Amino acid sequence: MGENGNHNGGLPFLTLYNRRVSYYCQMVRLAMVEKGFPFQTIDVDYLQGQTYEPDFVRLNPACEIPVLKVGSPPEETVICGSQEIIDYLDRFAHRGTDAEARPAVDAFRRRCMTVPVSEISLGVTRDAHLLELADFSQMFRTRLASRVNRVSVINEKIAAHPELREAYQQKLARVLHSEDQISTPARLRGLLDGLVLFLDEVDLLLRNNSNGNPLPQQGESWLFGAEFTNADMILACILARVDLLGLAGKYWDETERIFLADYYRRLKKRPSFMQQCVPHSSFA
Repeated sequence: MGENGNHNGGLPFLTLYNRRVSYYCQMVRLAMVEKGFPFQTIDVDYLQGQTYEPDFVRLNPACEIPVLKVGSPPEETVICGSQEIIDYLDRFAHRGTDAEARPAVDAFRRRCMTVPVSEISLGVTRDAHLLELADFSQMFRTRLASRVNRVSVINEKIAAHPELREAYQQKLARVLHSEDQISTPARLRGLLDGLVLFLDEVDLLLRNNSNGNPLPQQGESWLFGAEFTNADMILACILARVDLLGLAGKYWDETERIFLADYYRRLKKRPSFMQQCVPHSSFA
């Protein structure tokens, strides 16, 4: 269990059920630090199936992290899902996105959430050719390889806990759909092609927002100006995961997607990112 943050905007103390390496949990932790909300964490090892344990399923029937618990019984509020938690925090944050920029920020945030990062992460670890090309963290590879067989575990839980059958069956359907997306090398490469198109969009957005200024003059400009918005927070976690998979050098550098490369260079110096995200060079 750990503690983070500075002030809370009037909220009771926050408890986040999470795992450090989880892509979706990183989004929430980054947002909580950026918005100044103190919180404590409870570690949930989803790779070893802890999100399928009955007590956790009763907390979140989706069998997923992150989960945010606000306050304590009997006046306890539970919010599940990365975007739902971020939206909840925004209701209490001392500052928010400028009203004029909000539609663009929200639209890009939704676009970021269409990137199948979880499937890409799992697929890359199963593709021998990609593993040869990628400078992939051996520790991360080992941890993913040790993941429990989700289908088997969920089926066992259905038999053992019939009162939670509906929640388990819905989770099983999502797992099977996710596995189907990476069931062949061609399907995985289709997802990676989609990632490349997304990164092209990001580079073009950064280029357009720079007003043609050379990169050294961009200063601390982010996706939509000086403010580090919710869209930046989601994008930061996508880029950190691409880096963790050892693919950053393949997708951006000083000659290709140079605006994105500059963005990520500056991002890696941001204190909240260094503290809460898990790029390749600092996997733990």
